[in-house]
Amino acid sequence: MTDFPGSPPKTRKELFERMRAVIAHGWHDMPKGPRDNGSGAPGLLLEDLLGTTAGGTLSALTW
Repeated sequence: MTDFPGSPPKTRKELFERMRAVIAHGWHDMPKGPRDNGSGAPGLLLEDLLGTTAGGTLSALTW
């Protein structure tokens, strides 16, 4: 897994650097846990890999 600092990316450049690292890592296995079930699990995994949370960072930096 990719280890990013606990803080969300502050700039688009940092966000894209993190995205490149996630893609370069290749295949990611889904964790086994109660929050990792259902249709929202892939999005939660991506948020974890990028070090961000829903409803703020990605929306603010990408739109």
